[in-house]
Amino acid sequence: NLDYDRTGQVGNYFNGGRLVDESNELTSDFGYYYTQTKTAEFFQGVDMVNPDFKLKTDTLYYNTNTSLARTKGYTQGITSDSDTLNTDNGLIYNRQKLYAEIYEGNITNPDVYIEADTIIADDGIQTYRASQNIIMTSKPDSLTIYGNHGTYRKRIKEAIVFDQAYLKKMLEGDSLFISADTLYSNQFNPENKYLTAYHDVKMFKSNMQGLADSVSYNFADSTIFMYKDPVIWAENSQLSADSINIEVRANKIDKMNLKQNSFVIQQDSANNFNQVRGKDMQVFFNEGFISKTDVNGNGESIYYIREATGAMSMNKMKCSNMALYFNRNTVTEIRTYQEVDGQVMPQFEIAPIDKQLRGFVWRNDVRPTLRQVARHLRWDR
Repeated sequence: NLDYDRTGQVGNYFNGGRLVDESNELTSDFGYYYTQTKTAEFFQGVDMVNPDFKLKTDTLYYNTNTSLARTKGYTQGITSDSDTLNTDNGLIYNRQKLYAEIYEGNITNPDVYIEADTIIADDGIQTYRASQNIIMTSKPDSLTIYGNHGTYRKRIKEAIVFDQAYLKKMLEGDSLFISADTLYSNQFNPENKYLTAYHDVKMFKSNMQGLADSVSYNFADSTIFMYKDPVIWAENSQLSADSINIEVRANKIDKMNLKQNSFVIQQDSANNFNQVRGKDMQVFFNEGFISKTDVNGNGESIYYIREATGAMSMNKMKCSNMALYFNRNTVTEIRTYQEVDGQVMPQFEIAPIDKQLRGFVWRNDVRPTLRQVARHLRWDR
């Protein structure tokens, strides 16, 4: 049934109808068309279809001159390559520009899920731009990035997020959070997928925290690379060097490689600091604790020994290459591979200057908290 008001120049239908132009085909249960303004209103069971896009909603406003469609309330759209758009607060769609603006909604496909207060989907250049309260999840890698401004380029599977950006990834059955000024991910090549965090990087995991200027993550071998004055805290240990890479095996931290100016500090139960410094180090882990440290070049160490009588002494030694074995922050064995220069000092002979190796800095005051890293969480730890 179609009625037309010649005075108001308005046509309407109330039992199902259709509007077809060169851009779209629209159907609904109820509809109005205003001939002077070339605008149409569609209500209940609204479908809009064209070769590039399909849309379902209950309220849609359409301009036949501009091919601009605007919806209210819940809306679902499907692109020509099967990306799904969902929103509870409507969207704007322009067929001529292959462009959609989504409010408080999400976009999903087999590779990625994107949610934000506003998403601009530019299908012409295969790009999604999101702003405010972004949640961007890489489905194959169970990796989620958060932030306030971001872009995802579908063709090259590239994402960049900034403004309070941080990510979450499962590691050792726990969540690893990394925050930075900017997060960048490229997953175009399945054999060379990587993620980079740069400037003011903070890391938080329940048993490990870290700082660096920049960090990169290689998905192929699960290695984390840290650059420019990196520091890592693991339980009661602090590790630092010019650069650090963390090797992950079976979602567990297996080994850390420290390059240049390497320094490991462990605080024991008596608040003494066991220390190892050298050129390069390999630090091995077992259940989150350091189990072994290999020192390669310019090795020096300080470690404390508690005698059976309860007396404390300190072993201070130099050896270019050495290996130290640990059990829950206690040194159990030292193996030296070259000439050793060292001494054991009873507690009453230890002067303050003897307690620290050159370059010692205990930086626990800047150790990141969960609240500092996962910036959108509403609780503190």
